[in-house]
Amino acid sequence: MGGGTRVGQWKERFFEGEIEYEGAELQCRKDENKICCVIASFGEYEVRGTEEGYKLLKGEEVIGVFKESIIEDGRILFELSHRVSLEVSEGGIREILAPEKAELCGLIASDGGLYMNENYYHYRVYLSSADEEVSKHYEDLFENIYCKKPHRYRHETPLTSYYSEEIEDKSIYFDLWSLGIKGSAPYEFHVPKEHLDLKGARAYLRGFFTGDGSVAMKYDRIQNRTRFTIRFDSKYRDGLEELRVLLEDLGFHPLEIHEHHREDRTYYYFVIPVEEHLKFIGEIGSEKPAHQEKFEIMKKMYEEKVKRGEED
Repeated sequence: MGGGTRVGQWKERFFEGEIEYEGAELQCRKDENKICCVIASFGEYEVRGTEEGYKLLKGEEVIGVFKESIIEDGRILFELSHRVSLEVSEGGIREILAPEKAELCGLIASDGGLYMNENYYHYRVYLSSADEEVSKHYEDLFENIYCKKPHRYRHETPLTSYYSEEIEDKSIYFDLWSLGIKGSAPYEFHVPKEHLDLKGARAYLRGFFTGDGSVAMKYDRIQNRTRFTIRFDSKYRDGLEELRVLLEDLGFHPLEIHEHHREDRTYYYFVIPVEEHLKFIGEIGSEKPAHQEKFEIMKKMYEEKVKRGEED
């Protein structure tokens, strides 16, 4: 086939001879006096191309008609709204989040929240961060997804200063609330795993780690070396366990959850094994400047160790 994307090639060659598609045999036939091509079949679901667009059927029942599609290996995606796509594959159909929206959900799960007061018709989505760069990144994600920009405020307290991003919008509130990313209990959050593909899972973890992750450097005088720790922190243990499972799905081997007490609160955390630090930096990463600075130091030190033939 020629250059360009597969979707572009499909549009250019629509109704022009045979169309090639890896993993599926296209069959063209008359459907209600219109040309109809079977693009792919996934179990009980079938995708057909017509003059009207792309038809998704379950048996002979039309589930939806879409103007555009993204055809990938083993699946087809149809864009819905607010950076959500309908995925059709051998596993069935599901709504999945674009990486940008998955990352936004991770940020809200760690350092944000959803607030509702029905009596006063308040439906608020917010984020708090001590880093202006993180606050700006949240704004960019939010605007990319909802075409609206939250309001930024700077707060000064005797002990610290921080930024808050807030917006009052009922439709956006319920769009995020329907994903179950925040719960009713204090600090409760949940991973929207059923809405995450591999890219979305990595993006969600990056968002959460940006808010509630930590990167520590400690000099070991006995062994004369600098040691690094990458860990996830939370006040909500169940949500933290969901993060561990998500990392395991991506091939990581996070250690067990530990708890520690500070003042009158209990905190939970788990760490990423040292041998998976570079994998974590490359696949997950963070938008927090302090994290990024330490990641760069870690990469340089690991590269130097490899050159010297040293091991951890």
